Amino acid sequence: MVKALTRVSELARLCLGELDLAVVPPRRMAELARYGLAGKTPALKRHQAERRLATLLASVHHLEHVATDDALELLDLLVVTDLLARAARETEKEKLRRYGSFSRASAKLAAAVEMLLEATGFGEEISLEQESPEQQPDC
Repeated sequence: MVKALTRVSELARLCLGELDLAVVPPRRMAELARYGLAGKTPALKRHQAERRLATLLASVHHLEHVATDDALELLDLLVVTDLLARAARETEKEKLRRYGSFSRASAKLAAAVEMLLEATGFGEEISLEQESPEQQPDC
C-alpha cells in the first residue's frame, strides 16, 4: 500500500491535475497515451515538440489515473480483508463462548450414555431410578 501511495504522490507532484484537459477529446487522450506508452524513444523524438509534449502529457495523465485506481483497489482489498478477518475472529469468539455450555452438557450426556452402555451388560430391564454401580453405596 505504501508503494502504491508513493507512486500516486510522485505522479501528483507533476501537478497535471491543475491543467484543463477538457478541450481534448477523451478518445484522443487515450490514443496519445497508448502511443506514448507503447512507443519507442526514437519514434517519439521524430515528432515535433508539440506532439511529443502532448503524447507525454497524455501518457503521464493516464498513468496518474491508473496509479490512483490501483491504490484505491488495494485499499479496498485491505479494508475488506481486515473486515472479514475481524468478522471471522468475532465468530470464533462466539463459538468458544457457546462451547462452555456445550462441554458441560456433553459431560452429562457422556455420563448418561455410559450408564446405558453399562446397563446393557446387566441383562435385565433397568428402571430410570436405578443407580449406576459407581453411585451404589459400599455395603
